[in-house]
Amino acid sequence: MGIPKAIPQRDMEALFEAHGLTASQRTQTEAFLRKLIHEFGNEITKVQRRRTRADDRKKLKHAIERLSEAQRYLKTCGPIGQTIVRNNISHLGEMFSSSWTRQTFPKFEFPKQTYASVNPRSRTSPREERVHIEEHTLQYRRQFARSQNISLVSAALGEIHNSLEEALRRGKKRGGRNKAELRSYFIMNLAELWKQIGRDPWATGSFQFPQFCEHVLNYVGWPTAGLRATISKARASLSERS
Repeated sequence: MGIPKAIPQRDMEALFEAHGLTASQRTQTEAFLRKLIHEFGNEITKVQRRRTRADDRKKLKHAIERLSEAQRYLKTCGPIGQTIVRNNISHLGEMFSSSWTRQTFPKFEFPKQTYASVNPRSRTSPREERVHIEEHTLQYRRQFARSQNISLVSAALGEIHNSLEEALRRGKKRGGRNKAELRSYFIMNLAELWKQIGRDPWATGSFQFPQFCEHVLNYVGWPTAGLRATISKARASLSERS
């Protein structure tokens, strides 16, 4: 739903004629419609300039695509590329935990150290077991980063890629004001106008409020599908304020 178009004077006159508006009603209706269209046009323009949820989802999709592209490039690197990375990558080993590296590269095993496990309910001596202690594996993780180099970077990018995809999948639900809501507020304003000029928004028959709304929406270039439910909502809102 784009910015509402201004209604040409000839169409405005045809609208008034079809609905049998008096001269004073025509003047009031024309001023109201031109102001309403202008205000909603400004609001939609502001919304379009702001960063929306759809914009951010699109940026995340682009980021995911670039991660995949980066992985493809890394996997095609030859010995020279691997040497360049290996000579400048050891510090990255500090970023990855022992558990992650063992899970991602099961063939690589860090040395385990003795750790005294104490059960407060037990009266026996502390039980010792061999475990990984993160601060004691720093040297080995740096060596691991050098040995795995491009494979490590690619695996890390894969983890980020999968996490972003999952976040995007879980965040499909749209947030914020949508187009249907904007149209609903527009119709509510038309209901106010219809009442101000002395017409009954609840009256039935030809060329009553529902037909007036449909004609106006057609003129401004907005969709009319599902209009009946929107009009019912506008009428209910008008009743609450009366």
